[in-house]
Amino acid sequence: MIALRVRLLTLVDGFVNWVHDHTLWITYSGPYEYVSSMVILLNPVSIAPQVYKVLTAPSVEGVSPMIWIVFIFIQLALLFEGVKMRRPALFFSMFISIIETAIILTTVLVRS
Repeated sequence: MIALRVRLLTLVDGFVNWVHDHTLWITYSGPYEYVSSMVILLNPVSIAPQVYKVLTAPSVEGVSPMIWIVFIFIQLALLFEGVKMRRPALFFSMFISIIETAIILTTVLVRS
């Protein structure tokens, strides 16, 4: 079982290295940093309508608190990745997303 796990991790690592090597022309190009920063900021923009909907809807039935809890953990991990990599756009995007997600989660839990 351990040998299988080691083999699987080796395959995944090899695949990630292959993808890295074959996308250097994209990820290390000048426009990439600018474009990726803009795309990263789409995360809180895309959550904003859900915040509005949860705050104004007569009912929050059908909104799963569990998925928003999972989102907060993902956003926290990416927030710290932004700190680690010194990427302000990633940090601020996740910071705003965490606030939005907390508003959604709190509203759903209070109104349920």
